[in-house]
Amino acid sequence: MAERGGAITARGKTWADGQRDQREGQKLLSRSAKRAADGENDLKNAQEKMVKAQRQIEDSRTERMNGEQLVSSGTQKMQQAEAEYSSIRNGPSAVPQP
Repeated sequence: MAERGGAITARGKTWADGQRDQREGQKLLSRSAKRAADGENDLKNAQEKMVKAQRQIEDSRTERMNGEQLVSSGTQKMQQAEAEYSSIRNGPSAVPQP
């Protein structure tokens, strides 16, 4: 009978250990799922920021090209106006000379 009681006690301890392990495992599963969800959310946000940054870089390149074209065009117009003014200034007087 004492032997049988010892066997039952051992089985009870094993059962209690199993329950403890199961609880700890459930906690780990829950924590793992939350961390995975947080990681996926962080990754999604990072990807969105990366796409936004890439778009900003492309937009800035386009603006730079447009700016360079405007500077070049403006310089040409100014040079043309200066040349035309110079030829007008060096041309015959608009007021008759006596």
